Amino acid sequence: MRVASLNPPVVASEDFSHRGADFVPQKSGCYALTNASGDILYLGKAENLKRRMGDHLDDTEKTGMTPLGVASVFHYALCERGQLPSLETGWMNQFKMSENGKRPPLNKADPPV
Repeated sequence: MRVASLNPPVVASEDFSHRGADFVPQKSGCYALTNASGDILYLGKAENLKRRMGDHLDDTEKTGMTPLGVASVFHYALCERGQLPSLETGWMNQFKMSENGKRPPLNKADPPV
């Protein structure tokens, strides 16, 4: 599934790099890691998007090769902390519906209900 299909849509994107992290806000939101073509590799939520992106950049699993290539773009949508679980779950359900029940390659589990 491509990131452009998410509803509600992402509102901003930065290179998945330490340089790109400089432009990510320290606000709460949900995010998608994608390859250069926009294929979703990971979906998540964070109370601080900038810090979470940095965590992923230090994680060899998130920066390594997947069947769809490497993560190269960090897309995000801002939302209030109380809305994080429903937005993340909604995006994950959209992904799973489009991919016959499969999660993105880097997601190990479904979001908590």
